[in-house]
Amino acid sequence: MRGIARLRQLLRRKWAGYAPISALDRAQFDQDMLRPVPQQQYVMFFTPRSGSSRVADMLSRTKRMGRVTESFNPNFMPNMTRAMNAASLEDYCLMLERRMQKGRVAGF
Repeated sequence: MRGIARLRQLLRRKWAGYAPISALDRAQFDQDMLRPVPQQQYVMFFTPRSGSSRVADMLSRTKRMGRVTESFNPNFMPNMTRAMNAASLEDYCLMLERRMQKGRVAGF
């Protein structure tokens, strides 16, 4: 449990400076939230320079494992949160599972 708490703390710190809620399309967010949640989910953890982009690409190409990306890479999160109209880390996670699924499976 300590690891998860540490990850949350790190991500909240990284969240500072992201798009303000006034710049987001909350009506689109509400509409996207009506999408079904996946029946299966999985999480993979990687260290830097370990081949995570390649593995994510291979999993996505199967079309059975969801649309896998490096969703929690701090370099990608600012653009992804804006694209998903997420105003908080919780919003971001809720939207990821809905928008990144394929065949009711989502991978993170």
